[in-house]
This record gives sequence, structure tokens and C-alpha cells, in this order.
Amino acid sequence: MRQFSVLTLIDAQMNHYSPAEGRVADYVLENPTTTLNLTTKQLAKQCQCSEATIIRFCQRVGINSFKELKIELAKDAHKVNTEQLPNLPVNFEDETDAVLEKVISKSMSALMNTSRLVSTSAIDAAAEAIHGAKRVFLYGAGGSAVVALDAQYKLLRIDISALFSLDSHVQMVMATNMTKDDVLFVVSTSGQTKEVVELMQIAKDKGAAVILLTQHGSSPASRLADILLTISVEEQHIRIGTMSARIAQLAIVDAMFIRLCIQKGNQVFERIIDTHNVIQKNKEVGGNEKMKVLFVCSGGMSSAIVVKALKTEAQKHGTDMEVLAIGTNEVAEEIQKGWDVVMVAPQIRHRFNAVKAEADKASVPCGPIPPQAYTPLGGPTLFKTVQQLVS
Repeated sequence: MRQFSVLTLIDAQMNHYSPAEGRVADYVLENPTTTLNLTTKQLAKQCQCSEATIIRFCQRVGINSFKELKIELAKDAHKVNTEQLPNLPVNFEDETDAVLEKVISKSMSALMNTSRLVSTSAIDAAAEAIHGAKRVFLYGAGGSAVVALDAQYKLLRIDISALFSLDSHVQMVMATNMTKDDVLFVVSTSGQTKEVVELMQIAKDKGAAVILLTQHGSSPASRLADILLTISVEEQHIRIGTMSARIAQLAIVDAMFIRLCIQKGNQVFERIIDTHNVIQKNKEVGGNEKMKVLFVCSGGMSSAIVVKALKTEAQKHGTDMEVLAIGTNEVAEEIQKGWDVVMVAPQIRHRFNAVKAEADKASVPCGPIPPQAYTPLGGPTLFKTVQQLVS
């Protein structure tokens, strides 16, 4: 197993140091063995900087003191002869086995480096904020959206209202409705994405708590975050850095989710078991049993079009689906008739809590329909939302 490497971490963050810190990084990378025998004062003299700069440099790479840095350098020196996993970019000439080895090595390195950088108190704070939130809004642009979607899926399984949209404009609209009782959870590897920064600022203005999952180092997004969850900065070769960052981000989401489950207590595991049983029940009949979806809406032509779009998409996936559209006044009676999932239209989202209360009594998963899915072309998003709710 690839272990934590302080030299790898120092090299990966070269773009984030001040000029003085950069000189320290260059010296340590070029002279790791010599550095082991230097005092803080001697290293400062070699790098033409102050002793305070040495301490700041150590803290920049997630290490508390120069003494601890020397301990990690000594470990690296020992590992040179015992560890042979590659830390190289993928080349066009590479065979499949070399590509696989490099990708796995880089992912392992990202996980180990992140374990040294991330603050466990920040993970606890993030879990506590989500635990106490009325709603959790999630966002990630590009590849980061995969991580945000995974977080939403986990939160929905334990009955937390989690709202996510791939469309940044829809997300901005949702953000304008945030309150001090809400939480915004953002995933941004660089912390530089314009729409991410704008979204975070809107949430801050509304009084919502902002959690950011990003790479280590200063960025416009990190300066806005109330709670900062950091992963290591991996090399920036095409796609490899992005892939290893995603692995580290997913690990942090998993850790936060487990801490959240512990905070919520035993009842949360009953929710997880219930959602698991629903999926297993569906698998036992080979996926051929009809899925029953109760669609709570205000009626009208638009609702009929959306129902048709959902059923059409289900057919594409080989799923036999029954969809019934009803008004809110019919929920209490109809929900007792063995429905697999309840969906609430965006036009009546003000009645969502009342509908969900009835669904909870019947142990039926219930969730809101994403606004962007409430169109004739929203079938794929609707079907994915149904799958998330019953999984």
C-alpha cells in the first residue's frame, strides 16, 4: 500500500506557496537528507527567509512543526527502497497494466495525503451543520457534480431534504430561497469556478451555512466557506489529477456521512435498512415487478405531460411503471394502497412537508421533483430521481 509522502505533497502544492515559501519548498525537495540535519534557523539561512516562514511552510503542507516535517522526511527516505509504485504521468505508449498501476497508485497517494490534510473537526462540524439543517442544497460543476450527486443520494437515504441541480441557473434560483436554517454543500476541486463562487456568495448573503469540499490551498471559494473540507493537491497531468481528486472527495463524503449517521442515532439505520429492503424487493423479481409511483401535483396538462415523460423513460430502461397523478387532498387515503414512492411537483412544494408526513406514516419514500425535470424533456431526470428515492 502506498503511504503518505511529504515530498509528494510539497511538490504537488508548488503553485500555492508565497515566494519565500517556494524557496523553502525547492530546497527541501532538492536536499531532503540535508534538511534532516538542519535547525529551523539554519534552514531559514539557506533559503534566505525568516524562521517564521519555515513554520508557515510546514503548516501550508498540513504539518504542525519543523520537527514533524523532519520526521516525515526521514520516513520518505526509508520508503525510497521499499516502495516501487509509480508516481508518473500516463503516456501514450503505456500498456494497460501500466495505466492501471499508475491510476491506482495515484488514487492511493491522494487518499493518504488527504488523510493528513483534512481536519477531523471540520468533518464533525460539517456533519453537525447538516444534521441541524432544515434543507441541504448541493452543487458541483463538471466532474465535481458526481461527488455532489453521491452526497445527495446518501442524504436522501437517511431522510434529509437534499436538493441538487446540474443546471447552475436553477441552482442560483434555489439559492435565492435559502434561509439561515439551510446548508449549502459545494464540491469544487479548484475553488476557482466562477459560478461556484457566485453561488456561495448568494448563500452567505441569505445567512445559510456554507460547506466547501476542495483541494488544499487558498482560493476565492475557500475564503467564503464557513466549513472547509480539504483534499490534497495532486499533480495536474491531464485527467489523472482530476480522477484522484474525485476518489479523495468521495472518501471525505463517506466519512462525513458516517459521522452524520452516528449523530442522528439508531433510527437512521432503520431508514437505511428500509431503503435497502425496497431495492432488494425489486431485485427479487428480476426487476420485472411493476413500480408504482404516486405523483402529487396540482393537475393540468403540464402534469399529464410530465407523467408521460416519466413512463416513456421507464420503458427505455425496461421498467414497468404505474404512475398515478393525484391532488394533495387525496394523499392520506391513496398512499395506503402499496405505492413504492411518492413524488411531489414543484408547483406545490409548499405542501411537501404535509405530503411527506403522510408518506412517513406509510413507510413510503417521498421526495420533491427537481424543477428542471418538470418539463416534457425531463423524463431522464425524473426516472433517476425515482431510482434514488427507492434505493
